[in-house]
Amino acid sequence: MRPSERTHRFSYMEPLELWNHLLPQYLDRVNKIVRRSPALELGGYTLSDFCRFYAALSSIAGAHEFLCFGWGRRRRGEYPANSAIMVRLRRDWIKALVLLSGLPEEKTSTILGDLTLDVETSSDLVAQPFVPLGIGSPWLAVAPPFPLASRMDENILTVLTKSRNKEFSQTTLSKEKELRAHVTALCAQFAPQGPRSLPQPFPDIDLILSDEISSTVVFCEAKWLRKVTRALDRINRDDDFAKGFDQLADIQTFLTANPKHLKNLRTLPMSLDQYKNVHYIVLARDHWFWREPNKSIAVLEFEGFVRIISEASDLQLAMQELLRYEWLPVEGRDFEVISEVATAGGVSIKCEVFYGLPRRRISLPRK
Repeated sequence: MRPSERTHRFSYMEPLELWNHLLPQYLDRVNKIVRRSPALELGGYTLSDFCRFYAALSSIAGAHEFLCFGWGRRRRGEYPANSAIMVRLRRDWIKALVLLSGLPEEKTSTILGDLTLDVETSSDLVAQPFVPLGIGSPWLAVAPPFPLASRMDENILTVLTKSRNKEFSQTTLSKEKELRAHVTALCAQFAPQGPRSLPQPFPDIDLILSDEISSTVVFCEAKWLRKVTRALDRINRDDDFAKGFDQLADIQTFLTANPKHLKNLRTLPMSLDQYKNVHYIVLARDHWFWREPNKSIAVLEFEGFVRIISEASDLQLAMQELLRYEWLPVEGRDFEVISEVATAGGVSIKCEVFYGLPRRRISLPRK
């Protein structure tokens, strides 16, 4: 590094060794965050391709942050404000990202385009961290904290809703199938099935779990809704979520009046009225709001549902535990909130930071 005493900036040669050292770590982090199928098509590239691109970008951003930190230590805590932003020609960004990610130039260019800010349609720099320095400018700037702080899988889907709605529509249709596959893989002891069609105008049943030993059936309406990015979005998400309760009420009405329907379809071995325990569940992922259980209809969160069901041998005992809602996070037991101060360039920000505590293992009672 070559520091400048007067301008609070520095320059350095491409740190290829540092980038390649960081790449496996960032690729591991990215893959652990992403929950959708790696084969998910995003229009010109897959989610797996996107993860490799983002790991490469994070390696470049992480290296730059580290070098800024090192420069500041040499200058007794001063921050190199004039070098805080990385600025490169678009072709140079593509060249570096192709080198690190191993992706073809065409895919890299497409992904970079999707992550380039458009002042008229873009929501924020976390979703699209590449900022053109003027209309039509070949120069793109990136502030490292934005890509490093990103929930990249959610953000690229948010981008697609605006720029390429057709591709996003396809990803939305695949969500239910992916969710069901996840349950099938982890909760096979309860014979997951679905979807099952009911006569019109009644909605389909997304997921069914059954346990003959405990005489229990669980009907699930899956709601995997994209997380909100604006306060106004929450209204629409809540409306979509609320439809799940109405759909379950219709399903319950039909099955109560036609208890042999699923037996006739060979979905269940017995008529529904022969089961002692029947549950109707809105199974939520990413977006959720609370509604008091009513007429055996309740709402559960997907991760907690799968974790408890997958470890159970008795479906009714697992449902009883879930419907106690003891699995919901409680401050002091599952997480703690610490007020911390961060300082950069002589400016300090104080904020509350949430830290997870070791997960408490739930033991189901024995019969």
